[in-house]
Amino acid sequence: MKAKLKILIVDDDVNIAELISLYLTKECFDTCIVHDGEEAIRQFTNYKPDLVLLDLMLPGID
Repeated sequence: MKAKLKILIVDDDVNIAELISLYLTKECFDTCIVHDGEEAIRQFTNYKPDLVLLDLMLPGID
């Protein structure tokens, strides 16, 4: 069985992030949601995603 591709979703709008995650999960992707730039940097190192969906104008670090 092929491993699921990992997608890191970085968005400060919780509803949008959850909706994106829901649709991607239905398409058999593994998702991780974070809501600010600092956490995105930490999760990028730990989660090792294949793709990052990154919102602009995040709180803290962009």
